[in-house]
Amino acid sequence: MRLVTIAREGVLRVDGAPLGGAAGALADDPNRLTFSSAKDPAAKTYARALRLLTLRARTVHELRGSLLEKGEPAENVEPVLSRLTVAGLLNDAKFAEDRARAQLMGKARSRRRLEHDLAARGVPREVASAAIRRALVVAETTEADVAEQAARRKHRALARLPLEEQRVKLFAYLARQGHPADAARDAVRKVLGTR
Repeated sequence: MRLVTIAREGVLRVDGAPLGGAAGALADDPNRLTFSSAKDPAAKTYARALRLLTLRARTVHELRGSLLEKGEPAENVEPVLSRLTVAGLLNDAKFAEDRARAQLMGKARSRRRLEHDLAARGVPREVASAAIRRALVVAETTEADVAEQAARRKHRALARLPLEEQRVKLFAYLARQGHPADAARDAVRKVLGTR
């Protein structure tokens, strides 16, 4: 994914390279990302979309909602979303894979919870599932490993409790987080060292 910034003087930059002014319509070349006319009504929508994307990555669904919520005309939003998608600045599959990798490794989220999160952001189910599979492969981990990582983190807060209470609370926590029952059971056994 490309990094897009808008400098104070209105110059667009993609991956640090200046690409033109921030007023007008887009040129036909999506790789240039420059504007051709200050009077084009889609120019304002496009500039706002770029500003929103500089704040954080978004899905097509999220960006559409944000633009409409900010009062951008619906007839301008769809062409802008198409242009951003063609330019590679808006990509649901890439967003889903990046989010899945971060959530799997950083927060030890379960596949089910990730699928729910991505669906809420407008990512189609098949795109989300494929992204999660790729993220697991890239991270060289399994759902069982993710459940164990989550159990180890939670165990720190439960360490002073009796062993049986730790077991019950850890299993309940993993179940609430969406980990499969067998993965949760195995993770609890490994973390607590019980059979």
